[in-house]
Amino acid sequence: MLKSPLRYASAALGIFGLVSLALFTSGEYLGIGFGGIERMIVYPAMIWALLIAGHLLSWSGEIKERPASGSGEAGIAP
Repeated sequence: MLKSPLRYASAALGIFGLVSLALFTSGEYLGIGFGGIERMIVYPAMIWALLIAGHLLSWSGEIKERPASGSGEAGIAP
């Protein structure tokens, strides 16, 4: 599960990108032109990808053990 700040950033970037896409498809360019509104669609996705990459690179690689369903053994198989 994502950490709290990354969760909120993901939601905000997703909403911003979708609103920009809706404006683009409706032909409303907000005075920044065709290319400007295209950038407003793509940049949130690129920023999100960088945030997720940083999150994955900072992951320690430890997996919490949990009981296996139906058996008395706990943990993940080696």
